[in-house]
Amino acid sequence: MEVAVHHFAAGVFAALTAKLASSIDDVVWLAAFLTPNLSPKERYANAITYASVCFIQTVLAYLISTGGEAALDKIIVAVVSRGGHNEETGHIISTERVLTLFAGFTLFVYAIKLGIEYYYEEILGEGGDDDDDSGVVGNNGNNKGYSKVQNAILDESSALDEEKGEGGRGLKAAVGGDFTIDDTDVDGDNVIDVNIDSFDDEDGMEGRNCDAIEIASSTGTARGKTFEPLEIEDDDIDASKCFCLSDRSRTLPIVAFLGSLDDLTLFVPMLVGKTFGMIELVIGSTVAGTIIVLICLFITKCEMLSNFLQKIPLAAIVAIFSVFLLIKGFIME
Repeated sequence: MEVAVHHFAAGVFAALTAKLASSIDDVVWLAAFLTPNLSPKERYANAITYASVCFIQTVLAYLISTGGEAALDKIIVAVVSRGGHNEETGHIISTERVLTLFAGFTLFVYAIKLGIEYYYEEILGEGGDDDDDSGVVGNNGNNKGYSKVQNAILDESSALDEEKGEGGRGLKAAVGGDFTIDDTDVDGDNVIDVNIDSFDDEDGMEGRNCDAIEIASSTGTARGKTFEPLEIEDDDIDASKCFCLSDRSRTLPIVAFLGSLDDLTLFVPMLVGKTFGMIELVIGSTVAGTIIVLICLFITKCEMLSNFLQKIPLAAIVAIFSVFLLIKGFIME
């Protein structure tokens, strides 16, 4: 029993070490997905996505180790080497080299796609109609939008007064003179109470008394009538509209999978050689992935570094990582 425990612990440690050794370079690109500039939910989602990709790769490594490696070698021999074995040198291209070059080339193509999208959305999209939002009601641009609302109300009121004369029901006639709205008048803590009893007559003409409009602190009353404040239940909020991933985070599964594809070439031989089993590999790689995520979170605690990573286009990060994999694949023997 004690020997089995020691063997299990040694297997977990071997898997953890192998994962850290092969994936520590993931910090270079993963940190950009875990910066504090993103919302906490999005950072948690990115961390879970990375951990999920690591788990999927351990499963693939196990499947390949149970017979898939031989089939993959035969495909490589037939397609790449044209028979594969050179009688003079005895050299054959390795599975590790093929997977690394494939991952690097695929990531490079994906980086080109991201670069084209960045060019059209960020560069050509500058100066669009969405730049000037100061006139939109509800915008937090020092309440600039309220001036447009004020002018619209007064213009409509003046038109009504001119049509109906002094007896009209325009806003100026109701309040008895000029009417202005200052930015300080807009207060979310106050409500407008209306005397609804004054509008009970058929023609409603008596309702233009200025006493009908009163500004009060949120009492919710009008002539003895009590109104309950509006309550919004959590069930009334569509959870699907409360949180959505950014364009950068949506690319994480592809980058994480292709960027760690060369890990398979390390896990498969160790699984075949019984260095560790499937369970030990899952536990060790999960712990190693958690350590990598924690390292990224620690690095991004520096605000200056976090802002710098956030400003780097994702296409540039993917391109740099793809070039690294391509160079690594070409120098392999």
